[in-house]
Amino acid sequence: MSNQYKLKLGGSVQVYQYKLEIIGMEMWDSALVQKITRFKRSALEKALGLYVCSGAAIYVLSELDEDVIFDVVLGGAKYKILIEKSTQSIVQLDGKFENSDNSVSQNLINIIIKQAFRDTDLKQIGKVPRFFDTKNAIDLE
Repeated sequence: MSNQYKLKLGGSVQVYQYKLEIIGMEMWDSALVQKITRFKRSALEKALGLYVCSGAAIYVLSELDEDVIFDVVLGGAKYKILIEKSTQSIVQLDGKFENSDNSVSQNLINIIIKQAFRDTDLKQIGKVPRFFDTKNAIDLE
């Protein structure tokens, strides 16, 4: 069983991509990056507006005027979120969204959708992007 939703993009949207750096991590840990960015979510939203993170990249709808730096203390460890203006690249999303293997816009849409699911009670199970409502499990007999 699955749910399918149609996504419509109207007009044209310019999205800015920046390198997301977490200073203080010994090695890159995606789960820890998610915890750190969630911990500073309201401060990031005030500084960036709407944003979405994926790996070592952060996507925003407006161009940064200057570097963004936040100090974070999480679990007794000190980290620093660093987003440098100089790492900017621009992705154009328009109504001509096409499903292709190497499309940057397709990857960005997938990232936005995955982030939206993460912000709900739905949980991704396995590496395939399938999300399930684990709080309302149904026993099949």
